[in-house]
Amino acid sequence: MATNPPKLKTKMTGNERLQNLKNTFEKKYGESPLFYAYAPGRVNLIGEHIDYCGYSVLPMAIEQNILTAVSVNSSGTIQLANMNPQFKDFTVSCLEDIVIDRDNPQWYYYFLCGVKAIQEKCGIARLSGMSVCR
Repeated sequence: MATNPPKLKTKMTGNERLQNLKNTFEKKYGESPLFYAYAPGRVNLIGEHIDYCGYSVLPMAIEQNILTAVSVNSSGTIQLANMNPQFKDFTVSCLEDIVIDRDNPQWYYYFLCGVKAIQEKCGIARLSGMSVCR
């Protein structure tokens, strides 16, 4: 992990949602995000869970999406924040295995499932830390 990661420049002009995310991130964590990640929502028009059984589906992007601001650090924790005040901030140690409680769904498990998948796929035992706001 680079000790001084490069600062990325992103145009904020005219994108109120991105500017609000940046401002919230900076207020919460005291630094600018290193990068932003965007993923469009999607729906399958023909059934659920049939694509992995060999049947056709028709996925299509929808207007809803996820926009996330991220910074990497050496805190030894993953700090997750949601711009919606209904969802409380969450912090988990990178030094322990991330546990997903399937019987008690939480908003931050969606993100942590992705983290676990990357760790397993890439063989990363421990992360150094990150701050995330969505």
